[in-house]
This record gives sequence, structure tokens and C-alpha cells, in this order.
Amino acid sequence: MLPLLSFLAAAQAACTLPRTVVELDAVLDRAESAWEEGPTAFADATGLTAQVLECVNTPLAATEVARLRRLDGLSAFGRRDAARSAAAFAAARSADPALPLPESMAGQGSPLRAIWETPAGPSATAPLRGASRGRLYINGVPATTVPTTAPFVFQWIDGVSASGAVATAPALPGYPRKANPARDPLLVGAGVAAAAGGVLYGLAWQQHDAATQAKDLTTLDAAESSNHTLVIASASAGSVAVLALTSALLVAKF
Repeated sequence: MLPLLSFLAAAQAACTLPRTVVELDAVLDRAESAWEEGPTAFADATGLTAQVLECVNTPLAATEVARLRRLDGLSAFGRRDAARSAAAFAAARSADPALPLPESMAGQGSPLRAIWETPAGPSATAPLRGASRGRLYINGVPATTVPTTAPFVFQWIDGVSASGAVATAPALPGYPRKANPARDPLLVGAGVAAAAGGVLYGLAWQQHDAATQAKDLTTLDAAESSNHTLVIASASAGSVAVLALTSALLVAKF
């Protein structure tokens, strides 16, 4: 079976062409029926569903959330990712306990039916960085955390642009994020360490000059010892600056 499209990948640029829930329902209908038509038809239909979902500019109801997660479970099954499929199916049942897996999708006793019936595992969440504008919705509701054990429906909506996908943590679609408050102290620390390193290096250079101009061994030894100490201290301060700056960049990214 050819690999089927995963909803995990999401466009980094926000969509500015709004799509409606009615349009999403229509492409979901098509994708669900395409499951019986083979891998190519299903991949095409799930791809179109992902494109429409990306641009839906209203929060989704539980019904659409459940259907999207069920579709993600089918796609994962087609990729032979049984763990992702089971997690997506359990999440779909959690969103809408009345949602079935029709016989047309999986007959009784089939491997797909067995995965559909797999009990949900333990759940866990992780913090979600807020948006600098607009609002974030996870599974159709405003949220400050995301599930870490199952696929979820992510939406960022600001009234003009939108970004949406079925995702898994930590691979979220792009959206304008608030600055991480931990970033600024790291940047300040990097600046202070870099400045200290520069001052120490300047002092080391002065001691180098003093050593080259020394008139006796005592003065030479003292200048060289001071120079070595200051060079090591300058290098250490530089390393701290690099570490703090790298940490600030990582914090800003995540």
C-alpha cells in the first residue's frame, strides 16, 4: 500500500482565504468515502481536507474534531503506524462517543476494527505558548495546553488569517507566538558575559604588553601569570555568553 498523507505536516504561512465548516464537512465526506477506493483516491481526498482545514476561520465543533481524528487514524493505519492509528481513534471516540467506524471502513474481525476498539491509554498535556495576536483553539476550544499522547486539532484564528491542522506535540503549525519570558534574562546574561569577556581580554593584553617590557624576571613572571589568568577568564566569559545566547535562541523558538 502506498504511503498515505499524514496531517502532521502543516503550512508555516497562515491562510488568508477563509473556508467554512460546511466546506470542511464536504471534503470530510469525500475523504471518508475515498477510503474504499484505494490509496491514491484516499491520499488525494485527505490532502484536500488538510488544505481546507488549514483555512477554516471558526472554531470547530466536536463532530468535526472527531471526524478529523478518525480520518487521521485511517491515514496512520495506511502508513502501518498502528500506535498513531490507535491514539487517533481513541481521541476521536473521546471527542464524540457516538462516532462509529462504519462497516464500509472496517468489517468485523478486521485488523482496522481491532485497532479502532483499542482502549485509550493514559493522557498527558504540555503547555502551549500563547499567540501574540488572535486565539488558539485545541479540539475546538480555547486552550493553554496541548495533548502529548494523541493527535489533536490545532487552530489559530485572528479574524483575518487562520492556520489549522491535525497535529501532534511538539510539531505545531506556525503561528505568531508570544515572546517567552525566559528569553530576556538569557539575552541580558549573554550581553553581560560578552562585555565581561571583552574587558578581561583587554586587561590580558595590557599584561602581555607589560611582560614584553619587563626589566627583570620577577616582573616578567608576574605579568605572564596575570596574562594567563585573564585570558582563561576571558575565554570562560565568552563561553558563558555563547551558551546563554544559544539558550535564548532555543527558548525563543520553542
